[in-house]
Amino acid sequence: MGFYLLHESMLDSVVLSRDKFLKPGGIMVPSQAKIFLSLVSVPNLYHERVSFWDNVCGYDMSSLKSMAIMKLIGSPTCDVVKPENLISDVAEYAAFDLTTVTSSELAHLERKIVFTVARDSSFHGICCFFDVGMGNGDPLSTSPHAPATHWKQSLFMLGGEYQVKASEKVEATVEMRRAADNPRQYAIAVSMGS
Repeated sequence: MGFYLLHESMLDSVVLSRDKFLKPGGIMVPSQAKIFLSLVSVPNLYHERVSFWDNVCGYDMSSLKSMAIMKLIGSPTCDVVKPENLISDVAEYAAFDLTTVTSSELAHLERKIVFTVARDSSFHGICCFFDVGMGNGDPLSTSPHAPATHWKQSLFMLGGEYQVKASEKVEATVEMRRAADNPRQYAIAVSMGS
């Protein structure tokens, strides 16, 4: 399993191993997987990567901000996110039965989600994490509410700081598509609004 579950097509290795080695009646561990999303407020990360350029040791280097934003939104950021950084409800993005899912079913995911904001805040992107069922009833969770793991959480940054109010609805469409030229990579696109 990879970051955000699908990174580097690591889940495909689980599917391939299942198809090659699991005997009829065998037990599959992990047996299920779910991907979750929530709006995230990470002002320190945003400052460190973007607004930092407004004043670098007294010098205005804001002309570099556009390049910093392109780098920030160009690929997911893997980091440990604190629960208080999640500012909306948590939405299930995808669920997989690992005893039956195929590699082709993992190649393209797309879902529109409407988040409900929990409190007045700014947000900078979408936090992605996953749970996998280990067969004993206790999932292995990469949620910010669980102990930190190797996988941490993945942040799909938007390149700006957006103000929202408690109870506000924020709509996003998130697409994860395996790259045609490199099956170990996924292109992730986030579109905000309708």
